Amino acid sequence: MSFRLLFLLAIAWFAWLTLRRWLQGAQTQARNSAAGQTQRPPAGVKVVQCRYCSLYLPEPEAQRQNNEWFCCAEHAKLYLGKR
Repeated sequence: MSFRLLFLLAIAWFAWLTLRRWLQGAQTQARNSAAGQTQRPPAGVKVVQCRYCSLYLPEPEAQRQNNEWFCCAEHAKLYLGKR
């Protein structure tokens, strides 16, 4: 009998921890989206657009090939290959 009670308490404790972490993550995500917080590059960094997928990213993270900006080597290869 005591083993069952201990087992049920362990399951309840684990469920409570899991639920609490899930709720905290949802609250943090809601606060960030409500405040309009997004990851932005530091001030003064130029932002460029990938010619293949139209993703905007900071210039230091982008790749330039044939005077075109890309977010990765794969997109550069795909875009330049179909031209």
